Amino acid sequence: MKKIMPLTGLMLFFLMLAERITIEAVIIGLGLSWLVLKLIRVKVAENAGLPLYAPSLWLSWLYLIAVLIKEIIAANFQVAKIVLSKTMQIEPKIYHYTTSLKDERLIVLLSNAITLTPGTMTVELEQNQLTIHALNQDYFKALTGNPIEEILLRVEARLNG
Repeated sequence: MKKIMPLTGLMLFFLMLAERITIEAVIIGLGLSWLVLKLIRVKVAENAGLPLYAPSLWLSWLYLIAVLIKEIIAANFQVAKIVLSKTMQIEPKIYHYTTSLKDERLIVLLSNAITLTPGTMTVELEQNQLTIHALNQDYFKALTGNPIEEILLRVEARLNG
């Protein structure tokens, strides 16, 4: 079961990207999914705890997606307000942010969520230090107490037992 879940997930992802679902697409998808799992096997073995796709974390992931969508929509309106105003009140700057997360997979998720949110972009990631470009200081200040990071911290706590 441990090996079938990731293979199935990768296979379904491949089929979603495929133009048509044919026997060739299924065979190629299975082969590529198997190859990807073999290539990352060493990395997965390092994180031998609870896998990120564990059913006990599904509600946390759904909640994270809902919060991320809400944050993206809110940031879209804020950026649109800036862009459509006569005086663009922006002060683009590079900021450094230290996350409390320790799991590198979750740190990457956080940095991707920051990049997906309009007005901010993760420029560099080194251990738990994120270098972020923001349109103004308010966007950077919003990262403090970030609900996405709070969700990821709870997920990390569950992953570590």
